[in-house]
Amino acid sequence: MKSQSRFALVASALVAAIALATAAHAGDPAKCQQAIAKNFAKYVQTKTKALQKCNEGIVKGTPNTCPDTAATDKIQKAESKMRGAISSQCGGSTKSCTDGDAVALSSIGWTMATCPNFENGSCNNAIANCNDIADCLACVGEAAVDQAISLSYDDLTAGEFGSGDAVNKCQLAIGKNAAKFIGAKNKALEKCEVGVMKGSVTGPCPDATKAQPAIAKAQSKMQAGICKACGGADKSQLSDGREVVSRSRQGRQYLGN
Repeated sequence: MKSQSRFALVASALVAAIALATAAHAGDPAKCQQAIAKNFAKYVQTKTKALQKCNEGIVKGTPNTCPDTAATDKIQKAESKMRGAISSQCGGSTKSCTDGDAVALSSIGWTMATCPNFENGSCNNAIANCNDIADCLACVGEAAVDQAISLSYDDLTAGEFGSGDAVNKCQLAIGKNAAKFIGAKNKALEKCEVGVMKGSVTGPCPDATKAQPAIAKAQSKMQAGICKACGGADKSQLSDGREVVSRSRQGRQYLGN
């Protein structure tokens, strides 16, 4: 399924972002490492869920612009928590990234002078302290989630919104199941990276023992959930690559050619 592979590439960008949040900190104290990994993952998961819920309301027939006030509030709170946790655990006794008490990046193995960006976007800020690391992660996480949500919703046929018919149910299933996959993959990678930090996982991530099976299971669930709603009477892809909902572009986006 070409478009599912395409979506998996977007989700993989979040995997790379988790690696950015953790792998460069091989010499960092455990609390700082774990704060970065755990809170970045929470930020990604919260933003994904908030945007999915907002867009789902539109597909169900309620006019809106996403992110709406409710989604924006949740996303901002998640970003604030991520930044606060990084400052608290990486900012030394003063819990500040900008004074002399903060952990020096050179001492924790952070060698990148600038954020490595996401698909030629704007995530290229200079990195001199742990605040800059938080800026980088917030930007990369935001860009990756926005792209994934866009892939789920932007090409849907608006004329079907709120109809409750087979096409509309397919539209809802695509966004809901894709968001679940993002969250599950992100969580599996975060657990793996934290396990590496604690010494309970050998690495590299995703490890073959837990993370890889968890990701594969999540992808299978996504495929099954989308096929159930979009695959017609037999709940699967037709041999010619067209679905019962082929008149709506999202039927091809995930399940056809």
